[in-house]
Amino acid sequence: MPRKRPEDAGLYVLYLRITRPIRTRVLKLGYHHFEAGDYVYVGSAGNGILNRLHWHCRRTKRPTGGRKIGKQWHIDALTVHDAVELLGVIENRVVLRSKRRECLWAEEVRAAVAGGMPVPGFGSTNCTLGCDAHFWRVTNGVPPRSLARKVGGEWRPIEYCLLALRERTGRRCGRREVWRRVERGTVRYG
Repeated sequence: MPRKRPEDAGLYVLYLRITRPIRTRVLKLGYHHFEAGDYVYVGSAGNGILNRLHWHCRRTKRPTGGRKIGKQWHIDALTVHDAVELLGVIENRVVLRSKRRECLWAEEVRAAVAGGMPVPGFGSTNCTLGCDAHFWRVTNGVPPRSLARKVGGEWRPIEYCLLALRERTGRRCGRREVWRRVERGTVRYG
C-alpha cells in the first residue's frame, strides 16, 4: 500500500538572516565565510514542509530515535549557529516527482534575488541539472512577500510555522527567542 503524501509536502525556500559575519564548516564543502545579510535556501520536503522546518529550527540536530547523527544537510551548518535567524519559509506545494522540479524552482529563486553564491555546491550535491548551488545571498533586497509572489509561492513567517507545528504536535518546538516574540504578541509578518 503506498504511503500517504503529507498535505504540506512540496518545495520550500528557507529565508534566513545572518546577523554578523561568521565562519563555519559546511560538511564536506569545508570552511566558509558568510557575510551578514539575508539568504535563501531552496529545498524539497516530501515528508512535509512543517516537519522539515522543525528540523531546521533545532539548535542540535538529533533525530527522534535519539541516535545523534549531527548535521545532515549543508544548511544545518548555518541553522545551528546563534548568528542565524530564521525569518520564515516560502511554500510551493507541488507534487514532487523528481529532483528536477526543485532545480527549476531554485533557478527562478536565484534570478528573483539576484543571488550571489557564497559557496559553490551548497545544497545541490544531489542535483540532476548541474545547479551551482541551491543557496544564495539576497543581493537586491527583495522582501520575503515580494519574493513569494515572484516565484509563485506563499510566504509564512517563522512564528506562523512554529504555531502550526505546536498545533500539530501538541508541544512547543523551535527557538526560545522566537517564542518570546509570539508570547509578547510582537510577531512580525513581513
